[in-house]
Amino acid sequence: MCTDGLKCLISDRRVLLLGTIQALFESVVYIFIFLWTPVLDPYGPPLGIVFSSFMAASMIGSSLYRIATSKKYHLQPMHILSLSVLMVFFSLFMLTFSTNPGQENPSESFLAFLLIELACGLYFPAMGFLRRKVIPETSQVGVMNWFRVPLNLLACLGLLILHDSDKTGTRNMFAICAALMVMALLAVVSLFTVVRNNTELKVTVPEEQTEASDVDSH
Repeated sequence: MCTDGLKCLISDRRVLLLGTIQALFESVVYIFIFLWTPVLDPYGPPLGIVFSSFMAASMIGSSLYRIATSKKYHLQPMHILSLSVLMVFFSLFMLTFSTNPGQENPSESFLAFLLIELACGLYFPAMGFLRRKVIPETSQVGVMNWFRVPLNLLACLGLLILHDSDKTGTRNMFAICAALMVMALLAVVSLFTVVRNNTELKVTVPEEQTEASDVDSH
């Protein structure tokens, strides 16, 4: 199974690029999960409410994905994937300034974290759609196993670097994550050029939904 997954990964550039995006994006999300508490906790916010806000932002992102891919707006998952990666890069760029020792800005950091969660709400349904379309069903399990190898390695490496760093470590880690998201953006651009004319990777509105929308509009 893993051998078939590796063959699929190597033979299809779309699968390789999609795996690269997933590894880079989700490793950054893993690191963010470990970092948000030590960034905000010294300022005494109610962490339960903060976490609830993150979950609400993620739900809003998922709702926006459904709205964006509806008949009214007709955006495609590739567009939304690009937007989510760009949003996370912008959030990490903000965090490199808001966590600068001596110039910390917890409000700005919290806003950046909310943007990351909003981007996650957009990213996961878009990535799920593209994986289903790009990766053959018989190879999906094997390919996904290979996707997780660089993902977990990047996340573990990031946490090890953070563990051995000084008080500027958090800021430096956000800067490294921002660099990873630049690489993810390049992979998104490459994938976009490869699949630009591929109709299989576009969301089609079902007839029933189209008719229902027409009835609602009248």
